[in-house]
Amino acid sequence: MAVKKPPPIRPRRAGGTTQARATQSPPIVRAMVVEALQSWVIPTLSVATGLAFWVLSAFDLWPESAAVVGIAAALLVLTMFASFRHYLFVDDVRHRWVTLVFAIAWSLLAFSTFYRFNFPGSPLVSATLQAGDDGIALPVGMLALVVDGRFVSQQAQGNRIGRYRLEVAPAEGTPSTIDGNFEDSFAHQRLGRRGSTVVEIQHTSQRHVVRTTSPGRLRVQDVDASLEPQLRVSVYPGSSPWLFPILGVAGIIGALVLEKWLDGDGSATMGTAVTFFVVDQYVRWASPHPQLRSLIGAVLIGGIIGAPLAALAWRIVPRRWFAPRR
Repeated sequence: MAVKKPPPIRPRRAGGTTQARATQSPPIVRAMVVEALQSWVIPTLSVATGLAFWVLSAFDLWPESAAVVGIAAALLVLTMFASFRHYLFVDDVRHRWVTLVFAIAWSLLAFSTFYRFNFPGSPLVSATLQAGDDGIALPVGMLALVVDGRFVSQQAQGNRIGRYRLEVAPAEGTPSTIDGNFEDSFAHQRLGRRGSTVVEIQHTSQRHVVRTTSPGRLRVQDVDASLEPQLRVSVYPGSSPWLFPILGVAGIIGALVLEKWLDGDGSATMGTAVTFFVVDQYVRWASPHPQLRSLIGAVLIGGIIGAPLAALAWRIVPRRWFAPRR
């Protein structure tokens, strides 16, 4: 009588058990998280943050000054990530860390310059002055003078410029003068299909940077008749107007050298140049009191200036100057 052999026992697959599946899940999840961070997470958060600041400011739920700084920070993060993204996730650890350090250092420089311009802190001295007053005392050092005024009312609609002159009289030395002006203009604003209307646009705040070598006094020397005789003058600690341009040019050169060394495509150089010119134009021309329209203008002008200059520098500077041929 034949004896039946038991069927052979097949070994279980390693991936069939719950424990094996558990050990395989983390690498998959980790890969998905890394891919999301490399692609859409940071841009999405930046855009959402900028929109949130803008909407809250539009509904007067957030000060415009905070909205300006918040939107600028979101745009800076978005630009830096888009420019340096493919260098931050390379396999070479040294390249990755050098890129990260440069991107963080440049972002801190640009944002701190922008932030200090919009939020200079408490004034050293502030007063309402008019011609003939004794003025206010000025300390020694680099100072930023913020002058605010108002136009007198007029019956007709017409553009006008109101000029003023300040005098800085040091205790030792020759007095110097500072000339400034405010603008009052009218422009047409469209109202969709309903046509357009005339709106009045006033620029009644100016910022002047002065350096005093000895204690002195600041006085109002002259004010146009189109302006009210009183001017509000606030004195803040200042910095050299050449400091950020010098550091900015060094940063653009550093980005160019870095990308040539990494054998890149010029995106980091362009991102650095554009952010430099945006901040530089904002600091040069924006109102001392933060306004969204000043930020929009600086972004447009900075992009128009920075992008072509970065592309030109990338074209004319050869890679062999900074890295050997492979």
